[in-house]
Amino acid sequence: MIGAVTGGALLIATLGFVGSYSAVRKLATHKGFGDFAYAFPIAVDAGIAVLLALDLLLTWRRIPYPMLRHVAWFLTGGTIAFNSAAAWGDEVAVGMHAVIPILFAIIVEAARHTVGRLADITVDRHIETPPLKRWLLSPISTYRIWRRQQLWHITSYTDVIRIERESFVYRAKLRGRYGRLWRRRAATHELLALRLARFGNPVRETLAEHETEVRSAETSETTASETRASLAMAETAGTGTSRTETGTKALPYETETGHRRETNRSETGGRDLASSETETSDSVYKTETARRDHTETAETTTRETGRETDTETRKVSRSQSRPKETGKVSPIGDRNPETEIDHLLGLMRDRGSETAVSLDDAITETGRPKSTAAKRLRAARDRYRETAA
Repeated sequence: MIGAVTGGALLIATLGFVGSYSAVRKLATHKGFGDFAYAFPIAVDAGIAVLLALDLLLTWRRIPYPMLRHVAWFLTGGTIAFNSAAAWGDEVAVGMHAVIPILFAIIVEAARHTVGRLADITVDRHIETPPLKRWLLSPISTYRIWRRQQLWHITSYTDVIRIERESFVYRAKLRGRYGRLWRRRAATHELLALRLARFGNPVRETLAEHETEVRSAETSETTASETRASLAMAETAGTGTSRTETGTKALPYETETGHRRETNRSETGGRDLASSETETSDSVYKTETARRDHTETAETTTRETGRETDTETRKVSRSQSRPKETGKVSPIGDRNPETEIDHLLGLMRDRGSETAVSLDDAITETGRPKSTAAKRLRAARDRYRETAA
């Protein structure tokens, strides 16, 4: 089939060249071209063929150059005008001279369209336009869809229809949830899904990404809080136990060491007693001195260990008796999230800026933990910006 079409196109081009050659040559001779009149028709037709072939080649290589096409059509129009001028005055003859060049132009344009379409499909750049029946049934909405495809390069017509359907259903759900003023009452992430749908991002993907981010943030906050609490409890318990055990083990060790020293010195004194009474007296004196030193060291160690144990016990008692952050009483009274958000929004309006209410203020006003208070503050700031806009 492709070979037959190519052969037919070449046949039409050849017949058109042969048919127009004599008419254009006579016109060139009449206009004073002289001997160049024989080459002028060949030059014009060869230029048309080369420009159109080069345009097809560049389009196939995905580097089109539109000027080639425009110049080729200009020369084709000139050839039609030259042939018509040779038979000017006879309408039938003028039409007959114009038929073959017009056929050749249409065939080349169809070939260029095919080559361009295949090149776009190869690199996934071809955009499926809406069908003709949709243009007839709903021209305004179809134009919006076509415009969106062209602006954001949404190649699949099926995808853009699916996104449009999801946006319509989601918009109806928001209207049913928040009423007629749903654009003002809906949360920022809910409106963001509709805004991103204009750029080809499906609504369900945007909502799923938001849910994933919220869950990840909550999980990270919970894990961090539990880790900090576990480390604090382990550090407190480990420090108290290690210090108590150290103090308890130190006393027997010192006592046993003192006894050993006393025994050794007594034995030494006993051996020296046989040789000299003076040395015996010195040994007894040293033994008594070592015993007193051992007793004083043991008592000092016991007192220091007792003081450290009492200090750690008081720290643990204070940390256990300290009220938790979740036990704060909200000055708002009502624990409804909407009431807390409205309260924070009122504070922002009273102070004249969304940044005038800090996270500490939100924790104090709502009596919530840090993560929950941050969510309330973020929602209040979003509503403040929407009302300010």
